[in-house]
Formats: sequence, C-alpha cells, structure tokens
Amino acid sequence: VTGGPLQSRPKARRKQMRVADVEQIRGLPQSRPEAVARRRALRNTMLELGIDGVFNAEGPDWRRQRKLAMYALNTGHMREFFGRLEQVTARLQRRWEAAARSGEAVDTQRDLMRFTVDVTSGLAFGKDLNTLEQTGDAIQNHLDKIFPALTRRLLSPFAYWRHFKLPADRALDTAMTEVHKLVNALIADCHAQMAEDTARRAKPGNFLE
Repeated sequence: VTGGPLQSRPKARRKQMRVADVEQIRGLPQSRPEAVARRRALRNTMLELGIDGVFNAEGPDWRRQRKLAMYALNTGHMREFFGRLEQVTARLQRRWEAAARSGEAVDTQRDLMRFTVDVTSGLAFGKDLNTLEQTGDAIQNHLDKIFPALTRRLLSPFAYWRHFKLPADRALDTAMTEVHKLVNALIADCHAQMAEDTARRAKPGNFLE
C-alpha cells in the first residue's frame, strides 16, 4: 500500500492510496462506507440522472444492498450461470469470426460493452437482452448515450445542463427514460412471476429475484 498527497493541485490536496495486496483488496468492501467511499461527484452525478442502486449506494443503503449482492453472487448462483455465460460468449465469438472471414472492421469497445450488458442482464435480471445480435432500437443504443454523458458530466467544469441543455443532453434524457421503462418492466415481470411461483422465493434464480 502506498499513499501520499497529490502534488498537482496544492490547493485541494487529497491523499491517494493504491492497494495491490489481495487480502487487503478482499477486505475493502467490508470497510465501506466508513473507511472507503465512492467519489461524491460520481454519486451525485448518477443520482441526478436517476441512477440510484447498488452501484452508487452508500451508508445504510450500501450495507443492506451488499448483503443481497453477496448472496446473489455466491459460488452456487454463479455456477448455475455458467451455461448462459457460455452462450453469450459464443455469440461474441461468432460475431468476430464472421467479421474476420469477411474482412469487416470490428468496433471492439462497442462489442465488449454489448457483451457486458448481455452478461450483466442475465445475471441481474434473468433476462437475455441479446444486444450483441439485436439491431435497431436495442437497449444498448440508449446505454451508448448514457455512459459517455456520465463521463462528460463528471469532467465538466460546471453543471451547465442545469441552466440549458445541448442536443446531447436532450438525447440523454430520452435514453434515461427508455432505460427506466425497461427496468420497471423487468421488476414488474419479476413480481408477477414470483407471485405465481412461491418456490422461487425460497430459491431465487437471479439478482433481481
């Protein structure tokens, strides 16, 4: 573990720590939020976009959601997910092999982002969004606008969007609306399925359940 004040900004000194020890890395989540917390700017920016969940939770919300996350991501649940992970990985492989045969250029970042969405949606929601093979108005088209906008707002010297909105900000608002619609529909569908099948309450099959 190394640390020291950042020298580039003497007026706003902050200590920086880098951790390389495996055991210490494992213990960091358990020390949150008292000892380790996410950047306040990141949390505030996500909240302003209506993103409020396990990825930016702090305090009592983090403690409660961490227990759910640890249960959902335990070895037994992850082992049951391997088959679906293989299916999604095979899609990516087929996509790249076809591109190689045809000489088509591959947007690696785009494909890996879609791969991540497909894996995460399966694990979290038990739904196969298949953004790798979908065309048109796929959820990834909206996420493609959200993630760059999140970074842009984090790096912006002032919150201009609170006073006026550029076309990119209006596109972001539309994308967030569509993503919220999808998430709310997934939650409603999960409630309905678990109401019909009480056995799923005893043995949930995904993070949302």
